[in-house]
Amino acid sequence: MPIPPFLQGAMTYLRQLGWQAIASLACCVAVAALAMFTNEKLAALTDSQSHEVLVTHDRISSLRLLWLNLLQAESAQRGYLVKLDDRYLAPYRQAVQQARYHLAQLDQPATPDTVGLSRDAQKLSLAVGARLAEMELTLDFATKGQLEQAYGVLATDRGLALSRDIDTMVTRITTHESRRLGEQQQALGRAIRWLRLSMATGTLLIMAMVFLMLQRLLGDIQQKNRQAQWLESRQRMLDEQVQARTRQMEQLAEGYQMDVERERERLARELHDELGAILTATKMDIAWARRQLAQSHPEIVDKLGRTQANLDQGIQFKRRIVQDLHPPLLRTFGLCEALRALAEECAERNHWVLDLTLPEQAPLSDLASLAIYRILQETLNNAAKYAGATQVSVHLVVDGEHAKLEIQDNGVGMDLAQLPAGTHGLLGMRHRVTAIGGKIDLRSEPGQGLFTQALIPLKSASGAAGLTG
Repeated sequence: MPIPPFLQGAMTYLRQLGWQAIASLACCVAVAALAMFTNEKLAALTDSQSHEVLVTHDRISSLRLLWLNLLQAESAQRGYLVKLDDRYLAPYRQAVQQARYHLAQLDQPATPDTVGLSRDAQKLSLAVGARLAEMELTLDFATKGQLEQAYGVLATDRGLALSRDIDTMVTRITTHESRRLGEQQQALGRAIRWLRLSMATGTLLIMAMVFLMLQRLLGDIQQKNRQAQWLESRQRMLDEQVQARTRQMEQLAEGYQMDVERERERLARELHDELGAILTATKMDIAWARRQLAQSHPEIVDKLGRTQANLDQGIQFKRRIVQDLHPPLLRTFGLCEALRALAEECAERNHWVLDLTLPEQAPLSDLASLAIYRILQETLNNAAKYAGATQVSVHLVVDGEHAKLEIQDNGVGMDLAQLPAGTHGLLGMRHRVTAIGGKIDLRSEPGQGLFTQALIPLKSASGAAGLTG
């Protein structure tokens, strides 16, 4: 039968320690087991004696409270007989109830040490019962209006005799119980002292053996500490290098995005200026040619009309490309107006029901504003091309430190855990937001649409640098 790996490791470690360490360890275990057994027995004895002390103390308290309740009941009874005021009945009944309760607390199983005490308790119970019955009889006569009979019961002095007997028995039992309490407390003190001695002896023995083992292991511990310190310093150096590389990568990512946006702006400007001028001039030439040929060559005029319509579509397509490359509204009118124009244009082109909420102004850096614009642009393009959405909501909220953009559509949705190859738009959004210190969250399920939430800091990590030099 093969030996489990953990046993093999333990045996190897023990062989490395040597027979002296193994013997010391075995002695430690034996002493610890013996100390635990002894302490457990002494603790059980201490608990038992503590319980006896508490029981005896409670009996003494019950005796004192019983006598006090009887005095309270007698006082309330005599007050009622003197004034015939019903207000004395409630204190009387409460005192009687408490007296019966404390009398019941005196019952305990008879043992060889408590046989005499049990007989005294029984006598006390009979005397208290007789005294309570005498007071009940007196009050019964009084409440029925038979005062002469009530006073006649009092005149017999039987109640006084019972009270004296009860006082004598309470005093005798209390004295006996107090003596027992002292003996029990002394026994408890001895048990606690033995328990402390046992714990101290076991602790000292174990500490002595452990000290001997520590002397042997101290060298290994010091060597491991030196190795740990070297590894910690090495890890700290590597962490600093990783953080430095991370900051460099973030700066490079922001720089790359800014370079890309500058190139887009340059290309958009050239398309607008050069291609726009060419297309506009061509459109003017075609319009002139149509006017010249309107009478002589009507078929050519029709052909030129279709060409002019195609040219108008090309001009619109050029404008859309320029808008996608670099939105001029973003610089001219600010982020909110650029987002509004983008959302309303996409909604009109795709026949969406648009729910748009934008603040009056959004004091973001140029890079952060452009990131929000590109996120909305990419999300709306995906909703138009792939989602088949009919409703789109766009909400932008700006507080003191962040801007939160939320976009929701009712399209076909997707399984984000199994994105198809080539979904560079979603990855691009993540990289763009992460590069400026923001966070983006995408949630979607098949048939549940797509929810996009981006949290952008008002100022990027590298500041609010512009996109153009």
